Amino acid sequence: MLQYFAKHHNKIQFFGYEVANLVLVAQQLWFSDGPGYGLNAETLAALSLLLGSAFIWRFDPKLRPHLLFYGGIALAFGGVFLTVAGYVWTGLSVVLASLETARGGRCVLKSWLDEQQSVSGTVPLNAEIHGRVATWSLGWYCKIVDAVISLYPNLGRFINERPFITSTLIKAPLRLEFIGKKLLVGDWIGAGVGLSWLLLGDLALTFNDAQLQAYAQRTETHYPLPDLTTEQARA
Repeated sequence: MLQYFAKHHNKIQFFGYEVANLVLVAQQLWFSDGPGYGLNAETLAALSLLLGSAFIWRFDPKLRPHLLFYGGIALAFGGVFLTVAGYVWTGLSVVLASLETARGGRCVLKSWLDEQQSVSGTVPLNAEIHGRVATWSLGWYCKIVDAVISLYPNLGRFINERPFITSTLIKAPLRLEFIGKKLLVGDWIGAGVGLSWLLLGDLALTFNDAQLQAYAQRTETHYPLPDLTTEQARA
């Protein structure tokens, strides 16, 4: 099972997140009998999550370095809309995990801008604007993270070195709020969406982690789980 997830994690993640989000949008629009034609907070959450995923899918560290940042911001708005829809803990966990994605995107964009400045001495105006937007909009959050890392360096090292596992640890347990509330009102489709997020999307997301992938590929030969020291020695 681990090897299958490691080999096909991108496809599983796509199905677990994006197909589930499309199902949620379709359900809200199709079965809505209230005002607004189903365009409510849940629908906006799913659309924001789809938009964020589309940005991240189009992200390229050399050609489109800004899209990881914008993808994280769009995902964070999805979490905000989930919170407004009444799924407070699920929504807040998505917001936090998505801000971490945006923080990583901000670092990627800053590195690209610094590289362009050192190589050519100039930076394209649109890229400079993206950099200013990232710095202005996320500076407050980065200061909070830096303060936490300075207080708990081991935790900070784990957050920075294992971002995909960190994201899953933040989001996955609190998906249960969304699933539970859907079950309580008899919304089996919504509960299925939450289970898809949890069991397919979040689980497959962890297999973007290089060390976990290496472990999954070695399970048949019973190699131990590699740590940072062994990976550095191997390099």
